[in-house]
Amino acid sequence: MAAALALPLLGLRAPLIEIDDARYAEVPRAMAASGDWVLPRLNDMPYVEKPPLWYWLGAASMRVFGTGEGPARLPMTLLAWLGALGVWWLGSWLYCARVAAVAVLALATAGLWLFLTHNLTLDLPVSVFLLWTTALVLRVLERPEDARWAAPAAWAAAALAFLSKGLISVLFPALWAAALALLFPRWRKNALKLISPAG
Repeated sequence: MAAALALPLLGLRAPLIEIDDARYAEVPRAMAASGDWVLPRLNDMPYVEKPPLWYWLGAASMRVFGTGEGPARLPMTLLAWLGALGVWWLGSWLYCARVAAVAVLALATAGLWLFLTHNLTLDLPVSVFLLWTTALVLRVLERPEDARWAAPAAWAAAALAFLSKGLISVLFPALWAAALALLFPRWRKNALKLISPAG
């Protein structure tokens, strides 16, 4: 398990040769250098094609650890571990610790997951935060007594997904939760806890 979770570390020093790698490393570098955390820039021109969360994470890493491949890729490694933690948490309370461990092992060694952890694209951040959004929504539906903390946490995860890749990141879990509420009557009342956790 530990060896599988260490796999994202293997790509930390990989050269930034892909176009996306270079772009999503340069924008945070410029942000860290300029101190302007509001307007991302690429080649001294405003670059607002994507939401800012990744730029903030990359810039924070570079402010602490300096520039280079390692600091540029470090937030992606941390996000990969956050995703593995989400799978563990979901699997452990839905099933058991053994199932959770197998699920984490499967995720950590999946080819696409490893590809995303070693490349600077926005697909991994949005996937991780959508995973947490989905897991927390399911927690509210299954255990409404936990809605006081799980519902705000689900909204926070959805907000981070939105800051990763835009509106589509929020629409997916909203439509999914609505569909579950319609299909399963026992979840219908619990779904209201997502809007009013104390209600």
